[in-house]
Amino acid sequence: MATLTRIGPAFDSGIRNLQRYENYFSVSHRYLSKKSWTDCGKLEYDTQDTIAKWYYDEIVTDNQSQLVIITPGCSEVLYLNQLAANWNILLMTTTTSNPVIRDKSKSPTWVSTNFYPSLWYGDVFYGILQLYRWTSVYVILDENAVVYYINGAAVTMRYLKANHFRTVYFAYDSRENELDFARTLAQMRTETRGGPSGIHITSLHFIYNILMSILVALIFFGHPPQVRRLLIAAHRLNMTGGEFVFIATHLFPGDIFGNFTWRNYNDDDKAVRTAYQSLLLVVGAETNRHSLISTKMTEEVEKEFITSYLTNPLYNNTDLHYTPK
Repeated sequence: MATLTRIGPAFDSGIRNLQRYENYFSVSHRYLSKKSWTDCGKLEYDTQDTIAKWYYDEIVTDNQSQLVIITPGCSEVLYLNQLAANWNILLMTTTTSNPVIRDKSKSPTWVSTNFYPSLWYGDVFYGILQLYRWTSVYVILDENAVVYYINGAAVTMRYLKANHFRTVYFAYDSRENELDFARTLAQMRTETRGGPSGIHITSLHFIYNILMSILVALIFFGHPPQVRRLLIAAHRLNMTGGEFVFIATHLFPGDIFGNFTWRNYNDDDKAVRTAYQSLLLVVGAETNRHSLISTKMTEEVEKEFITSYLTNPLYNNTDLHYTPK
């Protein structure tokens, strides 16, 4: 249910496009969802029972149809894969993947359409930290953010812990209490500057290692307004001069994630613009790849998607004041 508001209109427009070939085959789709599926954990717990009940009650005796399971995928995909493999049914995930997808003895019918599956988000952040030899990282999550940030933080933390990376993590909910970024950053600076005393420096190589160990990264999982508050606080504490690096992320450019820009036409713009020099923005998916379909068809599908997105009560978007992108 958490992703139906966005993927539902895409399925609608996709199915309508396929129905142009009704002289050759017919296509229909059905959503299997529950209001209780509000996060990946609840979906994972219940998905096999729900899908199996539907399959054995309604589908198993249908010898005329070819069934395909299509889902963005979250932590439940491994359980879906077990069912799909046993039933010899095509499973398509648009967001999530897993290394087991390469093992065709275990995943004979599973394919993914995503260039950047969410499973590898942790690997991406770890790779960045390793590339620049940043030895310490703070991870902060705003639990009021969309599910991309929540899942991204969870996957990243699991990866960093598995690789024994020196990490400090904490979460807050901006709906209930705004995080005191100035206090948090001041504490981070104090803790990371506390190094060994009485060191006798004997070589330039040793100096280099010490300097590299001081550099600390902060990965922030949350929307641009919260990132802006973070950067303003960092600038006021003189933490944007290169000693610290701040990493923000979003899945792809779009209104749901907000606009990452220093320009907000207020008195803090100058400070934020300066602070952006210490910000690294990680984009989860590349949306500018060459399309395999014509521009005209893309425009038609996009128009259908927007209409369905804003007008179908099932998707709970009828009160939005922006156009989805």
